[in-house]
Amino acid sequence: MTTADWSFHTGVTGTSGVWPQPPSMWSYSSLKEAEECPRRWMLSRASYPDVWSGRGYPPRPTTAALLGDVVHAVLEVVLRSFKAAGCTSVQDPSTVAVLKGFGGYSKLAERAIDARLGLLSENPRVAEWLDGLRITLVARLPEIRQRLQEIISRVRLLPTQAETNGPSDVGKRLPLNLGSHPEVTLQSAELRLLGRVDLITVTPEACEIVDYKTGVEVLHHHDQLRLYALL
Repeated sequence: MTTADWSFHTGVTGTSGVWPQPPSMWSYSSLKEAEECPRRWMLSRASYPDVWSGRGYPPRPTTAALLGDVVHAVLEVVLRSFKAAGCTSVQDPSTVAVLKGFGGYSKLAERAIDARLGLLSENPRVAEWLDGLRITLVARLPEIRQRLQEIISRVRLLPTQAETNGPSDVGKRLPLNLGSHPEVTLQSAELRLLGRVDLITVTPEACEIVDYKTGVEVLHHHDQLRLYALL
C-alpha cells in the first residue's frame, strides 16, 4: 500500500517506509537484482526512518561477504600503491618497501576490518555483535592474507604513460592512457550504466579488464565483464 508521497506501510506496527526514486545510473549488480525481483530491489533501497537513517532495511551481513569486502579493500590500496611506486609485479623489489610501509598484508587487513565494521556501527541489527564479528574476522587473517597473496602474485602492472592532458581537461572524463589503471569507474550517460573495474590494462593492441572475485566462479561473472567491456 502506497501513498502519493512514496511512503508505504511495512506491515510492522510503528514502522513505515519510503520507496526509493529510480536511479539516474544503473550498476551491474543493481540492474541484475531489479531484473530478478523489482520488489526486492525497491525494498532493499527504501528508507525506513522509524528504524535507522541508512538505506534499505538494516541488513545482516555474512562473514563471507565481509571477508570479500576486506580483501577488495586491501587490493585497492595495494594496487594503487604498487602503481604509484612503479612496481610491475610482486617480484619487483620495490614491492617490499611498499608493503613494509603498510606493515604487511595483515596490518592492511586489520585496518580494512575496522573500517568495514565502522560502517556497520549504526546498523541496529549488527551494532551489538560488532565485537564478536571483529574477533571472527581477525581469527581469519591468515586466510585473508593467503587470498591476497594468491591474487597479487598473478597481477601484472604496466607502467602508465605520462599524462598529456592540458589545463582545460581538468574535471573531464578522458580516455585512459596506455598502462595499468586500478579501480576505474566506467559510465555511459546514454545507456544509464556504470561500473567500477578492479584493474584495466591498456596496450596498443587491446584492453584487458580484470575483476577480482573471492568466491567461486559463477556464470553471471562473465556477464559482468561483458557489461564492463561494453562501457
